[in-house]
Amino acid sequence: YEMVQLPFAILSASEKAAKAGRIPAEVAQQHLDFSSKLVSEGRLRSFGPFLNGKDKMGIFVYGKMTLDEAKKLAAEDPMVKDGWVTATVHM
Repeated sequence: YEMVQLPFAILSASEKAAKAGRIPAEVAQQHLDFSSKLVSEGRLRSFGPFLNGKDKMGIFVYGKMTLDEAKKLAAEDPMVKDGWVTATVHM
C-alpha cells in the first residue's frame, strides 16, 4: 500500500451564480460531461456535490498529479470557465 497526496478542488458559487439563483442546465451538463471524461481518463478520482445548499458546491479529488496540473484542470471546467463557480485547489 502506498500513501500518496492527491490534489483536490473545492468548487464555490460565484457572484454570478448567486445573482442568478441557479446554474443553467446546459452548463451543469457540460460540467458533468467534463468531469466524467476526466474520471474515464484517470485524471479525476472522484467528484460530487455538497448537499448543504450553501456557497460551497462540490469537490473534485484528482488523480496523482502536481498542484499546478490540478489547477490547470480545474480552470478547464466549463462552470469555472463560464464564471459560475470558482475552484480553490489544494494539495
